[in-house]
Amino acid sequence: MAERLTRILGKAGLKVFDSSCDLQSGKRWDDQIIRAIKKSDAVVFVVPEREGEGKLALFEIGAARALGKQIVTVLPDPMRYPNQEVGSSLSQSSVIDASRMTDELLGSSIASALR
Repeated sequence: MAERLTRILGKAGLKVFDSSCDLQSGKRWDDQIIRAIKKSDAVVFVVPEREGEGKLALFEIGAARALGKQIVTVLPDPMRYPNQEVGSSLSQSSVIDASRMTDELLGSSIASALR
């Protein structure tokens, strides 16, 4: 899902930082994520599709909230809602069920949520 969103948002002319692939080795991951969030206008958070993925999720959400960033949550699978700790951190964000959306519809839904 993250790769799909990177492609969709990139086509819309938006710069995307994906912590699952954009972190540079040899540098502190937390500093890199905070720097990326500070530079951002908003954060699009993708709920991990499998248990054990997204170890950085709580850190990313906490940093985005602490920095006052708007958060849009994308659910790849609505039957797999985030665990309670992550879910409560996202309680004030817009939530998009992307499970049956075309790329065009998902892109426009994210754009609408960011307005």
